[in-house]
Amino acid sequence: MSTISQDPINTNSGYHQNHGQPTPSPSGSIEKNSQQQPKRHRTPSTKDIHVEKNTEGKPPYSYATLIKYAIENSQNKKLTLSEIYQWVIEHYPYYSTAGTGWKNSIRHNLSLNKSFVRVARPINEPGKGSYWIV
Repeated sequence: MSTISQDPINTNSGYHQNHGQPTPSPSGSIEKNSQQQPKRHRTPSTKDIHVEKNTEGKPPYSYATLIKYAIENSQNKKLTLSEIYQWVIEHYPYYSTAGTGWKNSIRHNLSLNKSFVRVARPINEPGKGSYWIV
């Protein structure tokens, strides 16, 4: 009677060829269809949240949410960096005494979050800095 070796290197499982990982089965592959879309982090819509004005302490909202809410509630749906700072301070006095670290976080969010787009200021418009839109 012959015995079959249980050594994974000698089997046809693909163990050795895949650097110690078993060969994935076709049923384990991820199929792309309209019903299975990857989860993406998104900045909540202003319809999803209600930003309270003048709350006590640090607000429970992310910087991205605050920026989006400020821009979407502005008259022209665009704000400069200094206007975003001003909106945050007006709505959350906490930030007027919180040092300057939060301003770095605002700039970081504007530059890295793909929800925010920089728009050049028109040449005939006085002032400093670009506008930001959602």
